[in-house]
Amino acid sequence: MNPSTESPSEPGDAAITVLESVTRAWKLGTHDARSLRPAIESALERGWLAADLTDLLIRNLNGARDPVRVLARRLADLRQPPDPPITNVPWCGECEDAHSRTITVTEPDGAEAARFCPQCSPQVHRGRSSEEQSVQHCGKVVNYLGEQRVQ
Repeated sequence: MNPSTESPSEPGDAAITVLESVTRAWKLGTHDARSLRPAIESALERGWLAADLTDLLIRNLNGARDPVRVLARRLADLRQPPDPPITNVPWCGECEDAHSRTITVTEPDGAEAARFCPQCSPQVHRGRSSEEQSVQHCGKVVNYLGEQRVQ
């Protein structure tokens, strides 16, 4: 089973999905599986996607004498979730070119400077959450001058 890469609406739902995949892969009993649920829910609440967490937990299945201890250790040792993939945003056509995706702005002192395009530069979109991206694509866009236009 491949869990969704989407953030779940309820962490408990995603935890169950991850737990079902882990239980099948490691052939865990019900009691053992239930003991892992709080740690799985905690990881999901910290931003781990269900698919990424499942991939981490079900790799290297061979040779473990005590799967529950292996899984508990993996969950205890979790660092920050991996960075989300860079969104491939199409070129907006308004910035200087499709390769650099920069705009020229005039600084308060009159000097010109290059900035990443707020509409289509991957560097700008890398840090945005999926919620911000869905708001951006709802039809109204504010350009770098504060002007609004409908797409």
